[in-house]
Amino acid sequence: MSRRKAKPTRSTKVIAFKASPEADRDILMWWEGLPEGQRSEALRLVIRAFLSGHIQVKPSQPKREIDPVTTQQIADDTAWIRASLMDLPGYLERLVERVSTARPAAMTGDESPVPVEAETPRLEDEAVQRRRDKITKNRW
Repeated sequence: MSRRKAKPTRSTKVIAFKASPEADRDILMWWEGLPEGQRSEALRLVIRAFLSGHIQVKPSQPKREIDPVTTQQIADDTAWIRASLMDLPGYLERLVERVSTARPAAMTGDESPVPVEAETPRLEDEAVQRRRDKITKNRW
């Protein structure tokens, strides 16, 4: 009888955790994106980075009670903002109508407005005729 040599066995420990499809979607997408055979190595790198202090876990914050007074104030403020935004177009239309129909403050009674002189200089008739002639000569 020949004796077979036993294969040396590796001593391993399985480290596992459960992932929720809703809460851990980002982790599951990362996990599924890793090529098979490299997942264990990726986990080792993440755990070692945590152990060396390169990754820190934020302590979980205790759940706070929701104050019903604050919640009601937020609901009231939201309703006021919504109502104000809905009334804004009508308010602006009324404002524009009032401003457009109002007389300028300087005018009273039968006075007519004072004509405003144009600020741009006007060409003399002779200069206008020279330009017309020049344009008719040139054909583009």
